[in-house]
Amino acid sequence: MNPHPRSGGPVIEVRHLTKKFGSTTVLRDVDLEIRRGEVVVIIGPSGSGKSTLCRTVIGLEAFDAGEILFDGIEFARSDGHGRFIRGKDYRRRRLEMGMVFQHFTLFPQLTVIQNVMLGPRKVLRVSADEARDRAVRVLDRVGLSDKHNSFPAHISGGQKQRAAIARELAMDRRIIFFDEVTSALDPELVHEVLQAMKALAESGITMVVVTHEMGFARNVADRVIFVDSGSIVEEGKPQQLFDSPRVARTRAFLKKILPG
Repeated sequence: MNPHPRSGGPVIEVRHLTKKFGSTTVLRDVDLEIRRGEVVVIIGPSGSGKSTLCRTVIGLEAFDAGEILFDGIEFARSDGHGRFIRGKDYRRRRLEMGMVFQHFTLFPQLTVIQNVMLGPRKVLRVSADEARDRAVRVLDRVGLSDKHNSFPAHISGGQKQRAAIARELAMDRRIIFFDEVTSALDPELVHEVLQAMKALAESGITMVVVTHEMGFARNVADRVIFVDSGSIVEEGKPQQLFDSPRVARTRAFLKKILPG
């Protein structure tokens, strides 16, 4: 279990969220709170809506019903009749949330440090010196202090993913979503990325992690959420959910993926 305290109030509140792709409902009446400094891990079978939930909460996807609050203030809502409405602070709040994707999406023509500097320079409009200071600081934080001048083609997949994490840290995000960030990596590279994420969790940053890495979920999460067929089926502390799941669907899923 995490040694760091979790006492913050909710940063994100999701209420009755429904999302459709055409005639297919991919999220069904989802209610969710994410509290300050909390590490929330989302698990579930492929195609269950985990990634869509993150993309919708962060503002990358519109939705068909429900509302999302950020610090208790409306971030976005739908009127239930196809009208998606952004809150007045939508753009500013959107910048406070970041996402690390399964594929690294680094610019191949830029060095690692240039990739990390780009967001602060172009989006936050900080000076080149400030952007470089930020990049140096966060690259050291994820163990890439010796890769500043390397191009993405010359570093490993695990290093690319850590650079992608550093890029979000350089933007001073209040909450970072991680969407199956180890699933495209060779098995021997998974550990280094998970260790970097564990260090972030211990620093108190708010994290929402979609993953199939059950060891990470058990050892790092404050709360684990099991999603299936677009709905939150069960949630709880890792020990409770993994050792004594209350719902049959959760038990069936864990039986398939956990050893023994």
